[in-house]
Amino acid sequence: YAKLLGEKIAQHSTSCWLINTGWTGGPYGVGKRMDIHHTRAMLNAALAGRLDGVEYREHPVFRVSV
Repeated sequence: YAKLLGEKIAQHSTSCWLINTGWTGGPYGVGKRMDIHHTRAMLNAALAGRLDGVEYREHPVFRVSV
């Protein structure tokens, strides 16, 4: 499915955002759940196009822009 997703993104010139809505700072019991307000702010910024002009770097292992 990942290959198909990549093809569809390229075919339709679509932006795709991966948003961490899980844990940060360690595993369950150590870390904390991502704050819903931060999650909503990231999602709203992506949908409104406010992340389009941000400078990113490619992750050396996963080859995604962060």
